[in-house]
Amino acid sequence: MGATMATSIYILIIFVVLGTWLVGYFRLKVMQIIEKIQQKIFVEFSIAFAEKLPKVNLSSTRKYYLPELVNRFFDTQNLQKGISKILLEIPAAIIQIVFGIVLLSFTIHGSCLLELWLFFVS
Repeated sequence: MGATMATSIYILIIFVVLGTWLVGYFRLKVMQIIEKIQQKIFVEFSIAFAEKLPKVNLSSTRKYYLPELVNRFFDTQNLQKGISKILLEIPAAIIQIVFGIVLLSFTIHGSCLLELWLFFVS
């Protein structure tokens, strides 16, 4: 009697393990997509930089500090980091907000499930 577990606990454990696995899988897929986007950004900036650098007219650029202009290429890394942050953090925050609101609605009032269903269906 003391060592038996209810079926609902087994189902809950299965759902938690499956949910954790799915979250990890989808996070991995999102990271792969972000990596591809970062590679494309780097390639586009590299090609643009390689095309523009030989065409620079040195006599017309005397009023600019050339090392500073050349170092702008390295800003692509900052751009890549910013985009990866946006693409990873904003969807996660939105999902957390939505599930938090749903959870709060269940704890405040039990009939909110019907209201949420009607809201999303209509």
